[in-house]
Amino acid sequence: MFTDFTIFGSSLSLLQPGERGVVNGVESVYEATVQELRAMGIVPGVTIILEQRSPAYKVIVGGDRLILCQKSADAIYVRLTARSNSAPIQAAGMAGVLTALFQWLGATQKNNRRIEFAEPHIQSPQGKD
Repeated sequence: MFTDFTIFGSSLSLLQPGERGVVNGVESVYEATVQELRAMGIVPGVTIILEQRSPAYKVIVGGDRLILCQKSADAIYVRLTARSNSAPIQAAGMAGVLTALFQWLGATQKNNRRIEFAEPHIQSPQGKD
């Protein structure tokens, strides 16, 4: 199961409806899950779009609509190519990383989530501030 998240990729289960990506890999402790996903056409290199997350994951792969359980969604790792507003993710070096980060921060603030960045507390060698 993929649990890592990068600015450009994540487990399918972490995507929001409308987001799309390219499958980077399929990995599970259950070989049957991997085989089922391959049989559905979910293999590295294929584009996948998440339509809904609940009550089950509904995805579009190669023009086909598929229903996936949580275990299957956790097994799919994708490289994000578009957000739910259909804007492509810019990945041109550091500028692309910063653009994607600021887009994510803007979306997070719109969802009324609070983000705080604490200033580092530096203590003097004598233990006095």
